[in-house]
Amino acid sequence: TMQRKPSGRGKVLSGTRFAVLDAAVSRSGAHVTSSRTPRVLIALGGGPHARRAQAIANTIALSDPRAEIRIAGGFVRGAAGRSTARVRWIGSPRGLASELARATVAVVGGGVSLYEAAAMGVLTVSVPVVKSQVPTVLAFAKKHAAVAVPFSATPKDAASKVVDLLNNPAMRRALTRRARQIVDGRGATRAAEAVARLAAGDRR
Repeated sequence: TMQRKPSGRGKVLSGTRFAVLDAAVSRSGAHVTSSRTPRVLIALGGGPHARRAQAIANTIALSDPRAEIRIAGGFVRGAAGRSTARVRWIGSPRGLASELARATVAVVGGGVSLYEAAAMGVLTVSVPVVKSQVPTVLAFAKKHAAVAVPFSATPKDAASKVVDLLNNPAMRRALTRRARQIVDGRGATRAAEAVARLAAGDRR
């Protein structure tokens, strides 16, 4: 939506319709995975979040022997050396679009990656990594566009959500369809058009 600022000066573009995403995501179109092997991408960031990602990955690997799991290491030093036969750490210097395109389910925080996954039609288990992400994660879940995990949840809780979804294709289809309705990848275009309209109005 486009709302006037409380001061009365200018307007604010807000909501998923104005989500500005990487051009690679916006061009990607609908996500379709043809692999029979379930693939899980975990992208929660570095630092303590990397340890959480590893714990989630290990639990998924124990619960579902079919799953291939990849962790986007971000700026984690020596991440590649942590890879095992089932869990592979990867770099993502050019963004996550190509990795998301291969994923059956993605475990992401409540930031940009959540919007990117939704735009690509990739089912997400959203784990807020900071408290400020909680409202976004809950909003996506309320709109049936993601599966939310509480801020205080354990890695086992998140892994359980992933495994449940890997075993429920019908739910995956319903959630991903709704996610693409919520975030359609045209946010940058809408924002530019809105700014152009405002500029034209100012000139008058």
